[in-house]
Amino acid sequence: MIRFFRKKRFNLTDDNKFMKYLLYALGEIILVVIGILLALKINTANGLRVDREKEQLYLKSYSDDLAANINELDRVIKKSSETFNAADSLLRFADGQIELNDLMTIQQLVGGSTSYTLYLSQEGTINDIIGSGDLGLIQDDSIRRSMVNWRANLKLLREYEDLGKDNQLQFINALLKETDFYKGMLRKPILDQQTAESLRSNRHFLNLLSGQIEYARILNDFYLEQKEQLTGLQSLLQETIVE
Repeated sequence: MIRFFRKKRFNLTDDNKFMKYLLYALGEIILVVIGILLALKINTANGLRVDREKEQLYLKSYSDDLAANINELDRVIKKSSETFNAADSLLRFADGQIELNDLMTIQQLVGGSTSYTLYLSQEGTINDIIGSGDLGLIQDDSIRRSMVNWRANLKLLREYEDLGKDNQLQFINALLKETDFYKGMLRKPILDQQTAESLRSNRHFLNLLSGQIEYARILNDFYLEQKEQLTGLQSLLQETIVE
């Protein structure tokens, strides 16, 4: 009987050691799991911090590009307006709607009508953002959509600028055939009274002149619309950028 109780007590002692070991092992596992979760949380927090810092750098750089683009738009708006006004006045003169008796004024209108407008946009930051696949870093939906829309608008704008360039080249070629265009380099009149009157009835010249008017008008409208959109976008960026 005594041997039975001794054996039983020995088994209980072994069971107690096993339970302690089991609890210790469970504690080790829990600590490891907690460590992994904390590491993941820290890594996630660090990743988010890096993303936000990168987003801020993009937004600040993009804001600088927008400021340059708005200044450039002011230039091309002025230039396209001048081209439109000169070509429109020349066409009205040819149609007899206005009288111009001064050959120098007519020549100035001819020269002003030959202008071509090209919007030299700054696209470095937006190309970096989209090209690197970082567009998703931009949290504000309005800013992100504006970036995508701006690129689409630029593509359409370039198409009209190309058409305007083609018309301008044809217009200059017509002037080369009908006037002493080379004399302009010598600071001499390129027109005489007979040439001026001939241009008023030259259908090819007048059709190209009307093209100068139309493309200048279309581009000017585009530039004005782009300036309004970029100015609004810049204001939105200033609210988003953390100084």
